[in-house]
Amino acid sequence: MPIPCGNPQSILQHDMSMSISFKSRHGILIPMPCENTLSTSHHGRYVCKPRGGTLSTSQHRRTMSIISGNALTIQKSGLLLEFSSLDEAFDALQGSKQFLSLNSLLWTLEMCSKSKNLDNAMYVYLHLCNYGLENHRWLVNHIVPMFVECGGVFSAEHAIFRSMNCNEYSWTSLIQGFIECGQLQHALSLYDKMQQDQIRPSKYTYVILLKAFGRQKCVERSLQLHTEIVTRGLETETFVGNSLVRMYSRCSALQEARKVFDKILARDIVSWNCMLSGCIQHADFELVLECFELMQGEGITPNVVSWSAIIEGYTQHGEDILALDSYVKMQNCGLDPDRVTFLSMLKVCGNLGALYQGML
Repeated sequence: MPIPCGNPQSILQHDMSMSISFKSRHGILIPMPCENTLSTSHHGRYVCKPRGGTLSTSQHRRTMSIISGNALTIQKSGLLLEFSSLDEAFDALQGSKQFLSLNSLLWTLEMCSKSKNLDNAMYVYLHLCNYGLENHRWLVNHIVPMFVECGGVFSAEHAIFRSMNCNEYSWTSLIQGFIECGQLQHALSLYDKMQQDQIRPSKYTYVILLKAFGRQKCVERSLQLHTEIVTRGLETETFVGNSLVRMYSRCSALQEARKVFDKILARDIVSWNCMLSGCIQHADFELVLECFELMQGEGITPNVVSWSAIIEGYTQHGEDILALDSYVKMQNCGLDPDRVTFLSMLKVCGNLGALYQGML
């Protein structure tokens, strides 16, 4: 199920409508946020009780003892347990006399993520709440990404604000979830909260934000993030550097993109393609040709993206014969054209009146 897009109210209603269905089907109290607004959703409180009453102290201790084990076991048999489906895992969760190990719960959370089904995610989460395990330091960092993968970004947010054990992976997953919902400002508020909680962003956090800034052309915030990246010593790292080059190219700052590009210590094919694409976007064909030659001089073999940039550059400058020649060279290298290549070549064939070539 894809993450629902739209205004924050509709996203929250989506999360909660899926949750409410469990009240009638499973007789379990559900997480209830206090207000359906972005500004107050993180103050939501969860009220979950096991069916038949609260869990006794001895039961809770017993569960915590068993959940720290390494094998996938059922307490009553002590045998290894391998689930073949989520239904089997759910049956085991529901069994009143069966206690699962940590590994079995982690497997179930992972399978829920892959199912992308919010029903599944909520079912497992509520059972964890029954036994007070929703804040377990290992489980919670699978719960948050699971909700995001299943489209429950507000459920993920509630889970992360309830816990003191969420790491940078969970925070990054949540930030990405809101960005993909079109809620960039809320994602930025989460990023600020992440740092206030002394959670250090990873390079993946920076890359996700840089990608969003490039799409929205958020130059001022991009510069602030770039400064932070430099302070962390990550500007010259390939993965982060490539994202900076791409972001500056999209923000119409080709000179800044070139400065970052020149600082990357280990440029790969993605680095060069980011630079080539930036040059094409800003119609700097001389720099396109220069980069294409330099990348080969550094031992980087052009791929279809690189060749497509060259072909598009020639097309922009009316050099249709050279564009067609580059297309032939690309094919001689054993590379298949992609959608961008075909669009450029159809334009070339139209300009040349090469009807036969265009039909191939």
